[in-house]
Amino acid sequence: MQKKWMVLFFLAVSLTLLLSACGAGSGENETDSVASDSSSGAGGDTLEISATNWSFNQETFEVPAGETTISFTSKEGVHGISIPDLGVDLTDGESATVDLEPGEYPFSCNIACGQGHADMQAKIVVK
Repeated sequence: MQKKWMVLFFLAVSLTLLLSACGAGSGENETDSVASDSSSGAGGDTLEISATNWSFNQETFEVPAGETTISFTSKEGVHGISIPDLGVDLTDGESATVDLEPGEYPFSCNIACGQGHADMQAKIVVK
């Protein structure tokens, strides 16, 4: 009987930790439909992407072609990004420098972060 209670306690704690891993976001999506969040620097542009529960700071990021540093920050919860067409996978605080050619590059959250994980999709549009 004591073993049964230990198993139930472990399951309850595990479930609580899993559900709280992404925090208690408001669920509101405050994204711009099309906006640029890049700044020019000596070595090219910097694209800053951030995530909250369960959205990115924009749905579409527009940047010019050329060398760009993609910087990622998770502002709420535990998130990352995967940009398959660029071979880029980033987690909180990481960045990658890539040479972007014109086109669209979809990306999504690469960490299973809870109930809204499937909604965490956006794209980079390179002009």
